[in-house]
This record gives sequence, C-alpha cells and structure tokens, in this order.
Amino acid sequence: MSAPERSAPAVEPVLEGRRAPGASGAGADQRTLRGLVRYFLKLGASGFGGPIALVGYMQRDLVEERRWFSQTEFEQAVAVGQTMPGPLAAQAAMWFGYLHAGARARRIGDRAPVRDFAVSDRHRFECRSKRRG
Repeated sequence: MSAPERSAPAVEPVLEGRRAPGASGAGADQRTLRGLVRYFLKLGASGFGGPIALVGYMQRDLVEERRWFSQTEFEQAVAVGQTMPGPLAAQAAMWFGYLHAGARARRIGDRAPVRDFAVSDRHRFECRSKRRG
C-alpha cells in the first residue's frame, strides 16, 4: 500500500500592487515595492529584540495590520528562513520581497543592507580617525 502523493504548493510571486487574498477593509492599502523597502528600512533601523522579535513585528505589521501578506505566506517566509543560514528576519524579508516582485527584489534585499552598513561603518571609522589624529 502506497501513501497518497502530495503536491507541494506552488509559490508564485505576487504582482506589484496586489493585496494578500482576503485582504480588504481598513489597513489593507496597496502593497508596493517602495512600501516594502520603506517598511524594512524602518524596521531595521528601529526594531528591537533580535531576529525572532523582528519576525514577530513583521507578522503584526504585514499580516495583521497592513494585510499585505496572508498568514500562509508569512508561515512560508518563516519556514524558508529557518532552512537558510543567517538571521531569520533577514531571510523572511528576502522571501517577502521574492513573493512581491520575484528574484529581482530578493537580490536587492540580499545585497542592499550589507552595502549600506559597510559604507556607513567606513564613514564612522574615518570620522573617528580624523578626530583622533
């Protein structure tokens, strides 16, 4: 006797400007790539508590309040993030970018913070060195 075959759910990027299924009413404004970038920059700059806490903020903000993603999409982001190396919050953010705009957004999300923080740290180091010297 063989077990029934299960097909894995297909995950396709959501077109720009779309909402999560069933999202309507107050707080369900249109999702854009610009809005996602602004949200993650704000979360990264002001978020407190480490990657696990940031993922909790993402669920509250992106699923419950803004309704940009469904609960199922959020659970996919957490599952994918747990299978990848690195902070869970960063992996989940990249998955949300992928769901919204495909591989292009994931690549942007993957590289932009590293570049920005490297430039910022270099600038701070140079300023401190000039003051001391």
